[in-house]
Amino acid sequence: MPEGAEMSPDRRWWWDGQDWQPVVPGQFEPEHEKPTAEFIFDTNGLWVDPDSDDNPDNHAVLHHDAGTQVSFIVWNAGHVKGSATVTIYVDDVEVQTWVSGEVEPRQSAGIDGDGFVHGCGRHPHGRHVFRADVHPGHPGGGDSTTNEIDIN
Repeated sequence: MPEGAEMSPDRRWWWDGQDWQPVVPGQFEPEHEKPTAEFIFDTNGLWVDPDSDDNPDNHAVLHHDAGTQVSFIVWNAGHVKGSATVTIYVDDVEVQTWVSGEVEPRQSAGIDGDGFVHGCGRHPHGRHVFRADVHPGHPGGGDSTTNEIDIN
């Protein structure tokens, strides 16, 4: 709404000199001040499992002869709907990306289908750090989560 415009008592309308117009959040604000979606991870963090699409020997625990898959939930802590992009890293190397559909404020998004991001790679025996970063993130934090796991 233009600066100085008359507003209705409920602050949902502004007078353009001829008609009442709806107030649209961010419509007349500078781009850097517009409300945005802001994503955070659920408190359960990042789950890592053997990849059901790359596990020919049916390992029940993480194994160097099986791929890995991850699962997580993100929440929109912002004021407008938006889409989350989650990037998965293993030992600081990018291995996979997942993009949500539109998520309303105060709503969560999980992975469609079977609930996993498949294809996070096979990794050698030993300890590995899986990290997920979500963008756009939340200025207060919660937009990155890790899980340190052992692969047999």
